[in-house]
Amino acid sequence: MKIDVRELDEWLQGHLEGAKHLPLSQLKKGLIPTDLPKDQPLYLYCRSGGRAKIAKSLLIATYPQVVALEEGYDELK
Repeated sequence: MKIDVRELDEWLQGHLEGAKHLPLSQLKKGLIPTDLPKDQPLYLYCRSGGRAKIAKSLLIATYPQVVALEEGYDELK
């Protein structure tokens, strides 16, 4: 599953098809969803990879198959 951790203004400018929006700002507030699949990888992306790494550190305890993509949105689209 692809997860976009960019903020809403960035998401509205475009995102990967089929991606779920889960802004890093929400994760930092402890708003970690419980409905994401735990039996498949979660691929996190942002603009350049930095926020995806932070998001991974916040999600890894709940979702063991988290991957922070080093490529940013512009490289992925």
